[in-house]
Amino acid sequence: MTETEFRRPYPAFSIPLTDKEKQLIGEIVAIQGQIEFLLGAIVHDALGLNRSAMLAIMHSASLKVNTYIFVTVIRAKIENKLTLASAENIFTRMEALSKGRNDFIHALYAWNDAEGFSLVSGLELRPIEDAVAVKTGSYSKGTVRDLLAVRDEAASISQELSLVRLYLRHPWQEAQRTPDASPDKSEPEPRPDSPTD
Repeated sequence: MTETEFRRPYPAFSIPLTDKEKQLIGEIVAIQGQIEFLLGAIVHDALGLNRSAMLAIMHSASLKVNTYIFVTVIRAKIENKLTLASAENIFTRMEALSKGRNDFIHALYAWNDAEGFSLVSGLELRPIEDAVAVKTGSYSKGTVRDLLAVRDEAASISQELSLVRLYLRHPWQEAQRTPDASPDKSEPEPRPDSPTD
């Protein structure tokens, strides 16, 4: 440990994670910020609100509540089937993502051992072996091997939210991408030379 590193504040316990695992946790946190922003931006765009009104509606710290508000607004305001399906898909996936995210963001990282888990002083160096994420409310252990899957699911949801927002801002692009959609929301007239039932 260098003199500069020794002077830096250190946590009470060492964190038995690799640099890549720490990076994944940071990415999960950053992507959650994107998800929260996009949920609010979509409600803002769909309802034509100013920012203060949107923040008053989306004020909950609960991602579950804000996702419910998002899907409720989309159900009420959007008729495009592809966009509705995306919103429903996001709503379904967010519950599992929230649980997975919480398992890592609100965890105590420790070393796995026969009695459960062990912690070592923040200054003590110990090889990183089989780290576990311990839920502080129940002391149940989870594996850190799921970090990448949770990060990737969060990224996938943020991309899908971005597409919903794109549709709200530019609905004509969705109509071009979806062959069965017509801009006036009516069924296209059959061609005169096409067979009819």
